[in-house]
Amino acid sequence: MTDTDTKHKDEIIERPAKGWRNWGRTLEPTIDADGKLHEAGKVEHGSHVWPSKEVAEQKATEDLERSMSTYGRHFFEYLGAFPEGVRP
Repeated sequence: MTDTDTKHKDEIIERPAKGWRNWGRTLEPTIDADGKLHEAGKVEHGSHVWPSKEVAEQKATEDLERSMSTYGRHFFEYLGAFPEGVRP
């Protein structure tokens, strides 16, 4: 076995995430379009998995803008986009 056959622990390169989810904290009890209750203070992820962090953040921005223009307020606090399987 040669030096090129093995990699040291610090040389292992992490693969980029294949999916990203938006996470937020519900500000008040809310029932969504599917009839699901979201309890106040609960930290949850969105139902979609996005292909990149940038796309996830753009979709979150659009959702927040739509909420503000439709209802005049936000129903959740955006916590960010995280790789699938990672919680804030």
